[in-house]
Amino acid sequence: MASGRSEDTRRKAAEGDHTSGLKGFWIQSFVGIALVLLLVVGLLLYLWVARESASDRLDLEKATQALAEQVTAAMARIRSQVDTWRTEPNLRAAFRKAGDPEALRHEEEALLRTLPGALSIHLFAPEQTSSVEGIPFMSYAGLDLARKAAQDRAATLIEVHKVGQPDMHLAMAIPVLDESGERTVGVVHGALPMTLLPSALKAATGHGLVLYQQVVGETAANLGGAAAPTRPPDHSAPIVGTRLRVAAWLDSSSGLDPWLLGAVGALYLVLLGSIGGVLMLGYAAQRRALLLDCKGFTILIEDAVHRRPLRRIRSRISEVQDAHQETLALLRGLQPTRAPLRSSTVPPVLIEAQESASASAALDDSPSPTSALSASSIEVAEIDLPESLDPCSEPLEEATAAAATPAQSPLEALAAGLESYGNPLAEIPAEVFRANDIRGLVADQLTSEAMHAIGQAIGSEALERGDRDLMIGHDCRTTSPALAAALMDGIRSAGADVTDLGLVPTPLVYFACCQPTVSSGAMVTASHNPSDYNGVKVVLHGASAQSDELQGLRQRILVGAVATGRGGYQTADIIPSYCDYIERDVALARSLKVVIDCGNATASKVAPMLYRALGSDVIELNCDLESGLPERRSDPAAPEYTRDLGDLVVNQEADLGLAFDSDGDRLGVVDSLGRFIAADRVLMLLAADVLSRHPGTDVIFDVKCSRHLADEIRHAGGRPIMWRCGHASLKAKLRESTALIAGELSGHFVYRERWFGFDDAIYAGVRLLEVLSLDPRPSSEIFGALPGGLATPELALPLAEGEPARIMRAVMQLASRLEGVDVIRIDGLRAEFDHGFGVVRASNTEPKLTFRFEGDDAEALEKIQALFRRLMEKAARGLTMPF
Repeated sequence: MASGRSEDTRRKAAEGDHTSGLKGFWIQSFVGIALVLLLVVGLLLYLWVARESASDRLDLEKATQALAEQVTAAMARIRSQVDTWRTEPNLRAAFRKAGDPEALRHEEEALLRTLPGALSIHLFAPEQTSSVEGIPFMSYAGLDLARKAAQDRAATLIEVHKVGQPDMHLAMAIPVLDESGERTVGVVHGALPMTLLPSALKAATGHGLVLYQQVVGETAANLGGAAAPTRPPDHSAPIVGTRLRVAAWLDSSSGLDPWLLGAVGALYLVLLGSIGGVLMLGYAAQRRALLLDCKGFTILIEDAVHRRPLRRIRSRISEVQDAHQETLALLRGLQPTRAPLRSSTVPPVLIEAQESASASAALDDSPSPTSALSASSIEVAEIDLPESLDPCSEPLEEATAAAATPAQSPLEALAAGLESYGNPLAEIPAEVFRANDIRGLVADQLTSEAMHAIGQAIGSEALERGDRDLMIGHDCRTTSPALAAALMDGIRSAGADVTDLGLVPTPLVYFACCQPTVSSGAMVTASHNPSDYNGVKVVLHGASAQSDELQGLRQRILVGAVATGRGGYQTADIIPSYCDYIERDVALARSLKVVIDCGNATASKVAPMLYRALGSDVIELNCDLESGLPERRSDPAAPEYTRDLGDLVVNQEADLGLAFDSDGDRLGVVDSLGRFIAADRVLMLLAADVLSRHPGTDVIFDVKCSRHLADEIRHAGGRPIMWRCGHASLKAKLRESTALIAGELSGHFVYRERWFGFDDAIYAGVRLLEVLSLDPRPSSEIFGALPGGLATPELALPLAEGEPARIMRAVMQLASRLEGVDVIRIDGLRAEFDHGFGVVRASNTEPKLTFRFEGDDAEALEKIQALFRRLMEKAARGLTMPF
């Protein structure tokens, strides 16, 4: 049976006129996926449009019904008032004086006074309802109305007369009955202004057209200047007591929002490109494996031609392995049973084992009869094999040993995910490589040897990305210069060049990596951590390294997968270029008095000088680098850090106070009354400014931000996106979205409008001054107008290393039991309530849990905190909560 299938396979292969190959399969797969994806996107668009249309219809129906009820109530009040005229004695008496017109006129004036706003009141005796000459606001339709009232002995429905004419009005007629109520002695005709009908167009709410219609029998006449569609209304609501109704038509021409259509199209292209890239990578890997496996046939043929023992071939593709076995069986049937005379070189990584020890005897330098075929039938440039995989790179004796234990380069070991390869460059604890940067205790976790290894790994990674020159800076910690020197030496030992920027804020290293050309770099800093900490913020080709990239650097160190060489060294002063770029971009509408607290840290070298150059009146606080870092931590997200700043703002009657953390990438704000302004409230103001020029774009913020922030972003015309905490993940999300601004509660602000998409507290402060300078109000009034409940600052619970992750695992398991709350899990646990929210997560920078709460009032805040206390007690008993 198997032999029959093989024969059939060979017959079909011989008869085939065309084979599509792997590339054809890839194209077919790509086209198929593209069509399926297009169908899915189209279906989702259809469902979205259907949902929006249903929502618009419901809104329009509600508006129509509300307008009808409003007018009905107004008409009911009028009818209740005029119904008393039917039995009014004075009116009866006036009508009985048929020959006294003055008596009728007197009563008309009296009725006008009792019905304010009426255009006219006219009294008719039943026998006089035959002419309208000289009577204001009267028409033959009004006479018909009066006759009907006299005949029916009941007030008529209110209707509109003289439709489309300048004196169009509401009209009604009320009969005046005798004492028995059986006979009509007269009729009162009233003309009311059209202003009693509120504007129908205002009720449309942008979802369609709303008009008043007068319905007589089966005919409806439109009232108002707007042209109504010819089709029946989509919804109508009667106005009780009148011949009117409110009619509504959905706007059928709205269609899809071009911005949405463009965004969906761009997303479709991005997804399609990503899928195509994945397929292309698979195609390249399969093609490379297939080409290498095909060399096995060459080996078997060479063995047969030279009458050597036939060897078993280890294939990468199982289907090719079957073909190898079939070829091996065929060749064995043709080969004579005698010892080989000659041998040739063979590919070491394709040989699984030798069938005879004599295969390593008597080598010859003569070329194989198939060597020309091997050289010409493979596109080696596309395979790009390392030398160890070249079939002609090793003699047969070495090949046998290589077959038993295939050789691996350090990079192959790294790709395979091995924990070690040879000797690691340095012993560095795993917890040093955090989510957003490298950070640990100096001398214990971060030594000069560790920094050298980190530098060599960064240099190797940068070279692979095409970056030869790396920008290096450091903060003002006493340990930073020595650690930066070790880092730069490691980078140079990888063969990369170093540009030493010296002591600068972190944003200036980012700036140097983006301007004038994109490059890689690193900043030696531990931000706001205590002085016994230090670390590295890594930039790879213009973007902050994310968690997986930092873990990739760790793996390089573990397996020794680094380049070697000796790179160059130079110094550069980046501060003038940085300041000049901002001065040419930003102009303040008016001079502001601003107090700047740099914490005696790196921002002291740049912020005061730059803000003065922009025209601000700068008052410095803790801006002396020579004084060293203060004992307290420079954490602008903590209100207690800004107390001195707030006091100085009030004493100096300044417009604003700005605080920077130790490396200048986080901003704290104090208003003109010295009050701390949380970063999410600052983002409300900055985002509204950006959205005024770029409506419809995204605004990204972290899970700790106020729930009012999303409402403000929507109100300003943007799309709010909540994301994980951490400056690296925030910037990565910014790059993959339409967002031009992002921020988080810790004080990181990221601009991509007129800037480069990295967090920069100095630049964010400049943009804040730019916004405030356009508004004549004091900053306390501007920030005071923003919405907000009662919110805590970020609260911290320090723990032992490893404990935050363990506790958060327990918290996340318990989160599924929470009822009546909206649980968000993108970073820790955020629980949304009708009256506030609470969040707990593990810090990215230190071994601690962080909390934040917000409530509409003190009672709501306490309820949320009480729930979280119970939750944390179940997750880890015995913890002392910071709230």
